[in-house]
Amino acid sequence: MITIDQIEAQFKSQEPDYHSFCNELSRLLEKKFDESGIRLAFSLKSRVKTLDSLVGKHTRAKSQNGISIKKSIDEIYDIVGLRVVVLYPDQKEVIVQKIKEIFDDKVKLNKVRSASIMEFGYTSSHLICSIPQPWMASPTWESGKNKKFEIQVRTLSEHIWATLSHDLFYKKENIPEELTREMSKTKALLEICDDKIRSIQIATLDYNSRIESLPYADVLKLDLNSATFKRITVKYCASAAELGDDWFDMWSTWVQVTAEVLTAELFNELLSGLNKDWSHHNDFINDVTVLLDEYRQHMRCE
Repeated sequence: MITIDQIEAQFKSQEPDYHSFCNELSRLLEKKFDESGIRLAFSLKSRVKTLDSLVGKHTRAKSQNGISIKKSIDEIYDIVGLRVVVLYPDQKEVIVQKIKEIFDDKVKLNKVRSASIMEFGYTSSHLICSIPQPWMASPTWESGKNKKFEIQVRTLSEHIWATLSHDLFYKKENIPEELTREMSKTKALLEICDDKIRSIQIATLDYNSRIESLPYADVLKLDLNSATFKRITVKYCASAAELGDDWFDMWSTWVQVTAEVLTAELFNELLSGLNKDWSHHNDFINDVTVLLDEYRQHMRCE
């Protein structure tokens, strides 16, 4: 059995490699998620365990007859850890499949479910990964040779719960009954929150789909929003369909708030007044920006 002194010596000699490996993994995942158009709740988080944390984990596991370190700290799968937080519950499976694709199925998925008050009440995803063998020949990935790492995938609600419970009750025992009741209610509300977020996501996708197929005359009877804005924009400039949803969200908000164009009918009327067909969306954007600035100035003068 390895001694504490040996754990300390191994960690100190390998710590630069662990940090280099962690940084490379972060860069790779951020790049792959971005290329796939995967939107996270916020930036990917990563960390390397501290020596104190590593020794503490080994000591606790040894005292509780758990899985302690036998010969090498490389046996520990979460010295390097990364966390992915998604907005929508269904995105968890998308992320899991993408991670499997990236690491050529060198991934073990643990779906953790606990009834403990300290854990979120439904499944969270922990992926134990290693880099594919061919990667190890590259100097970029030399620091990750024979090392495992863990990726946690959570929804935003799960992340809120994990952060709160860790801050309030981590490593605390004998939590008063009245506090556990309050925590149970909070946990239940966050689970409901995930369900509602998923429902809103589905309803939004359904609404956008209906706007795309609605007769154009009926679209003009509606308020201006991201979906109706996109439908009208694409009618006048087909290449605008290449623009992402983020662009339509941002620009439709600007048109409504800054230019004070609040109805689909008015926006359509302004565009039709230009009497132009645009083959490229850059020309369309420039012309419409000028048009809306003029409209805004005109309205202020009245």
